[in-house]
Amino acid sequence: MSPVDMNGYWKMTSNENFDEYMEALDVNVVIRKIASYLIFDKEIVQNGDHFNIKTLTTFRNY
Repeated sequence: MSPVDMNGYWKMTSNENFDEYMEALDVNVVIRKIASYLIFDKEIVQNGDHFNIKTLTTFRNY
């Protein structure tokens, strides 16, 4: 069975409950508040079973 093709640019359209999610991960309240204003997009390049995933934000890319 072939892997699902995940190639592409994935744009974040909503961040519902993101603060609660980060709180459950024990993320500091200041970081949570900053992160709630960021837009996280992903650029995925797939080569078979190997993935290169870039996270693109309004703050920095990594």
